[in-house]
Amino acid sequence: GRTTHELRQIVRYYLRKSLAPDFENLLPDPVITSAHIAKGLEFDVVVVPHADTANYASDMDRCMLYIACTRAMHELYLTYGGALSRFLDFASDPEESAFAHAR
Repeated sequence: GRTTHELRQIVRYYLRKSLAPDFENLLPDPVITSAHIAKGLEFDVVVVPHADTANYASDMDRCMLYIACTRAMHELYLTYGGALSRFLDFASDPEESAFAHAR
């Protein structure tokens, strides 16, 4: 597996390249944690990697994905390399999004 340092470098790379233009205004070191540990916490920006069907298919996975996604106070980014998890179907159509209905 990758070391914590390597994972932080990967997160910093993606944030700098495409996800957050004002990355330098964020905390100096990204926090890398599991959804289990992050429960109850909030972050300005959250990146949920591998949010695809291969990784999020069961009811427990649905709960963890929900927790991970709801940790974001301002920005949420999902990465996936296959079919997006069925638990995120609402996100594929902005008109059907929970956020669109809340506005």
